[in-house]
Amino acid sequence: SLIEIHQLYPILLTRNYNFVDSASDVQIEPPIASLIRLVGLNKAGNFLMESISPPEDTYIDDQNKEKVIYVGANLPLDLVARQLKPRPKLLYWFLYQVFTRKPEIYVKFPTTAVPPKSITDLHRIQFSLFVEFAEENGSGRNTDAASF
Repeated sequence: SLIEIHQLYPILLTRNYNFVDSASDVQIEPPIASLIRLVGLNKAGNFLMESISPPEDTYIDDQNKEKVIYVGANLPLDLVARQLKPRPKLLYWFLYQVFTRKPEIYVKFPTTAVPPKSITDLHRIQFSLFVEFAEENGSGRNTDAASF
């Protein structure tokens, strides 16, 4: 993708874009949410899962503070989640994608029994969103991408 070729990951993390909704109110749309709207859930999901990296405070070795390096991964999990926080259904979708497709950075920690604080915070958010949307959908399992 153009983002990968031109190394535009920092723009997705820092830049805000304005858009005008049907009521003609200008709102700030986070770049990640704009990307999802532009290319759709499938393509955005694939791109995000290829580009996601552990949160800023995640280390492979807590004593030596050696950071885990993922080739081609330039979007820290916590920063992407922060952008999607104003859109709970997208955040729920994103965290579910990470949970199922990238467990090595979200639920499996080979060198520690206690995950980093940023991960446990995301787990709490995901659980509360799961409960909220499970009640709304009548079940805990939502495979219909259109409902996001």
